Amino acid sequence: MLKLRWFVCVTILLSVVAFAGCEPPPDAGYDYYSLDSSGAVRSCRVYYPSSLENGNDTYPAVTLSGGFANSKSAMYWMAEYLAGEAGVIVFTISASNNLLVSGYEKAHLAGYEMMVAENGNPGSVLHQRIQNYGLMGYSQGGGGAIDAAKDLGGAVDAVISMATYRPESELRGVTAGCLMMVGADDTIARASRYAEPAYENLPDSIDKCLLEFDSFGHLKWVFNDEASGNIPKELAGDWIDFIMNGNTGKKSSFTNPPDIVVLNWNNL
Repeated sequence: MLKLRWFVCVTILLSVVAFAGCEPPPDAGYDYYSLDSSGAVRSCRVYYPSSLENGNDTYPAVTLSGGFANSKSAMYWMAEYLAGEAGVIVFTISASNNLLVSGYEKAHLAGYEMMVAENGNPGSVLHQRIQNYGLMGYSQGGGGAIDAAKDLGGAVDAVISMATYRPESELRGVTAGCLMMVGADDTIARASRYAEPAYENLPDSIDKCLLEFDSFGHLKWVFNDEASGNIPKELAGDWIDFIMNGNTGKKSSFTNPPDIVVLNWNNL
């Protein structure tokens, strides 16, 4: 009980003190705007590559959420990298119900609808610029992303779950390529309790991969990209490039992952 109280208090405190964000620095490689939201999504900030404004190319787009008691700011560090370095449109979302996996499942489903709507909106900078869709989340948001991928079936191509927490056990409806990144020192979302059973419950017919990182605890995935380092960001970008862009050259990132990965399950 004491450990749970500590986790709740620390997570809420981090959510409160996280930066609200300001204008992107010059030459950051990305830009962003806020999107009106309601229902399962309390708020949304959309990151997109700066190059999008100077051409007609299309890009992969993903939702991205934090976890228990988090707001979207918990994942700005990942969104900035994906938009600025990996060429991905990122809908960072705050779930209206951020205390349950089911709340995040609904938020990712709503986020998917927001992506589709922006792609079809002539007044949006993203009009007809999204080529395909994915879902991405941390902890409860990661479990919710997998559950939403099951609900959406072939409508989404990729799902990425960090510190995977309590997805449903029935996952045969997932058709998206699924990457799970977890921590060896995570005592909240133990890989043996959540990510490993989820991996086994996913269909063998899909591309799926589970990577366990040495010395990663539960909170190392949020807010501070310096603590997490570049490898999780790069692997997330490589998975999107491999699955959503069809760049088979990035497959080796997962069949021969960096040394920090101490456990590697893959069906690639």
